[in-house]
Amino acid sequence: MAQPALRRSTSPAAFQPHIPCGPTWGNHTTTTQTPRIIHGGPGRLTARTVSPRVRGWAAMVTAGLIAQVLLGAATADLVEIPATGDPFAGATPQGLLAAHVAVGTFVGVAAVVVMGLALRAHHRFWIAAATIGLRGALLSMLCGHLFLVTHGAEWASVTMAGGCAVSLTAYIVGLASARGR
Repeated sequence: MAQPALRRSTSPAAFQPHIPCGPTWGNHTTTTQTPRIIHGGPGRLTARTVSPRVRGWAAMVTAGLIAQVLLGAATADLVEIPATGDPFAGATPQGLLAAHVAVGTFVGVAAVVVMGLALRAHHRFWIAAATIGLRGALLSMLCGHLFLVTHGAEWASVTMAGGCAVSLTAYIVGLASARGR
């Protein structure tokens, strides 16, 4: 089936395709329907039009990332990672490290939810912010795992903090831009 011809309306952002909707005889249609399709165009879907669900989940991710910064600082000061053996079982105190891992897992899952909600809503701004935030969160999770596997390598700790900073920046910029509705 051929694509319907697009006719330009008076509005530069609206297009009206010509769709025949009745019995046709030759090149003539008895009735036509021209539904109005709003084309967003670059910059039309901004952070201001984002749904409350995306903002709510992004706020939870931001709160989780702030908690991760605080837990990470406390973990760096108080938790001893053994040089050999099982790093998680040998770490003392384990509760603080377990809380750090649990909050990090929540942040990773919630970042995936924000990405899914942004994709479902077709919000270009939030898709970009959620992509950057998700990549930062996944980088932090990966480096957190490598930090334990390498028994406290400094490069893994610095990269984990850098991923957290990138993710936190993406969500803060997204939330700061999400005024109104």
